Amino acid sequence: MLEGLTRVYEKLHNKKRFTKLKEKFKLLEDSLGAIEYYDAFIIECGKNKNITPGILNYPEAQKRKIRKTG
Repeated sequence: MLEGLTRVYEKLHNKKRFTKLKEKFKLLEDSLGAIEYYDAFIIECGKNKNITPGILNYPEAQKRKIRKTG
């Protein structure tokens, strides 16, 4: 929603300022979406007893990576 609001405000107010904010909010929203994706993957795969806990290390590592860089 923040990204969408900055699109509106960049047309009404200081375009340069709101364009920068839009880019930052987009990165934030994309990072949160990726973390949510990996969380859902971990939850669904965690329900399957045939999937070993070691396999879930990859999505956990991806979440940590996103948190550090995102």
